[in-house]
Amino acid sequence: METIPVLVALALLLFLLLSGVPVAFSLASTGIVGLVLISGGDIVGSVIAGTTYTAVGKSNLVVVPMFILMGMLTLNSGIAEQLFAVAAKVLKKLPGGLAVATIFASAGFGAVSGSSLASVGTIGKLAISEMVRHGYNRSFAAASVAVSGSLAVLIPPSIILVLYGAVTGESVGNLLLAGIIPGVLSALMLGASRSTEHGASPHSSMAAICAGARSSLSLRDRPLRSKKLPR
Repeated sequence: METIPVLVALALLLFLLLSGVPVAFSLASTGIVGLVLISGGDIVGSVIAGTTYTAVGKSNLVVVPMFILMGMLTLNSGIAEQLFAVAAKVLKKLPGGLAVATIFASAGFGAVSGSSLASVGTIGKLAISEMVRHGYNRSFAAASVAVSGSLAVLIPPSIILVLYGAVTGESVGNLLLAGIIPGVLSALMLGASRSTEHGASPHSSMAAICAGARSSLSLRDRPLRSKKLPR
């Protein structure tokens, strides 16, 4: 009778979860015990091997290490620092320009690495110290970096969307395409929010951004690491 093994497995699962065992290990242990009780120990090895291979043996997951590789190349090549410096130069005329630059630099880095943690860790290391040095409140600076990390989940390439597509069977290409417009709109809205909270008018002139963009062209012939970032 299969009712008793099911009850035993559920009781074991609750016990492991209440004991503080991680959910993944709790589910795996419960599944193994349930298989042994229902079908015997002979098929446990083959079922575990087959299930593990089926879960990870998908061609869509090949892109995940490639995204990580792109993020590492970007980090070690200094592109992240240059990206933040250009964004700060372009947006310097806006109130809260460094906070807005943090948002857009994180969006740009997220579009390369596909990882929120990598984006926050890389851009945050640069942005928080610069914002504090220019008189920004530390909590405001930290919040700007933290909220900008969510953009890497939406803007392709996104590791989360690839994993979601592999688990649910959805088209990874369609998921990545669907994240472009929400990601760009989120970046624009977050940038406007940071600027408004720092004292800007909601109707900030685009002429200021265009002027900053023209002046930022001079950065290409200057060493960016030794240049002080504008507020």
